[in-house]
Amino acid sequence: MTSTSDVASAPASPGAAAGRIAFNAEHAVSMAKDGPVILVRIETSPEDIHGMARAAGIVTAWGGIASHAAVVARGWGIAAVVGAREIEVRRDGIGVNGRTVPVGEVLTIDGGTGEVFRGAVEAATEAVLEAGILIDWARDLGIAIGAQASTAAPLPPRPEPSGEGVMTSADDAAVPVDAGECLRLIGLKGFATVDGLAEALGCPTSAAMAAVDELIAVGDVSESAGALRLTDAGTARHHALLAAGQDELGRERIDSWFDPFLELDRRTKVTVTAWQLREAASGSGPVVNDHGDAAYDALVLERLVALAEAVDEWLGTLEVSAPRFGAYRRRLRGAAQRAVAGDQRYVASPRVDSYHGIWFELHEDLILLAGRTRAAEVAAGRA
Repeated sequence: MTSTSDVASAPASPGAAAGRIAFNAEHAVSMAKDGPVILVRIETSPEDIHGMARAAGIVTAWGGIASHAAVVARGWGIAAVVGAREIEVRRDGIGVNGRTVPVGEVLTIDGGTGEVFRGAVEAATEAVLEAGILIDWARDLGIAIGAQASTAAPLPPRPEPSGEGVMTSADDAAVPVDAGECLRLIGLKGFATVDGLAEALGCPTSAAMAAVDELIAVGDVSESAGALRLTDAGTARHHALLAAGQDELGRERIDSWFDPFLELDRRTKVTVTAWQLREAASGSGPVVNDHGDAAYDALVLERLVALAEAVDEWLGTLEVSAPRFGAYRRRLRGAAQRAVAGDQRYVASPRVDSYHGIWFELHEDLILLAGRTRAAEVAAGRA
């Protein structure tokens, strides 16, 4: 390196990137038309994925190597640095150690070393990531990273949930999608496409489009360049749906869901991260998994199957009092089945309705339903 790093942080996704600072997904998409951007966030939520897809790199003030931001960045194949605690996100730029770096100024990040530089710097990325905590977590959960494994057992088929407006038929003339569930999904995702909604809802694209058209007609959703988002009216309706859910379920019941969720969340992050990273043969630390070791991948998929079964059982208890959580059961089981069947994207790729992507949305859904904030959950080490 030719300069001293401006912050202390952790490497999350290898690669070096330089670009102008953007503070949210919308700005990242707009600014990326004129050159590379670095998306800087305190922490990430599903609504940031749209901007992460257009960014050259990502920096977060909170989080670690198994955080959602790190997993999504590795899924996109872009550089990321997390846990940059010195960074303070402000209206006029970012504050770093008493200095202000204005909006639009260039940052350089090295996702292999965790370094962040002001200005354009020629970075030499190291492939090895400092992730001892991942290895420790994996050992705690019995995931012997680097060990030989048997072939993952396939998940048994589970009938698709019926009703609730979600179609499972390939017939375009089937029962229409419930517009309220479509609105809820757009609210969780922040930005969505019709194809993405159709995959998540388990319905033909035409059915999802019909629901979207209904939402656009009443002014709850707007569309720009194929991206759907809630209007102010739609956001108010989304909040009303959340409030109705809180009243119906009760705060005590919702809060009781979090302890088992947090243990499953830990297992999910470890399993997904173990899929993206693996311990080097030399024992020098984790490196990017090139999926050249079939035995290692089979081991991780075996753990994914066990995780998916535990998640399915837990979600079944939620579905009794909140039937809409059955959609998460369908989606998570489907993603695990596709991953085990050989489509690697369905473990963690943000390009499809992957296991990690669905889990990320479920986490956001629970946070909102409980009346919490992601920032507070991250600060408490729960997100």
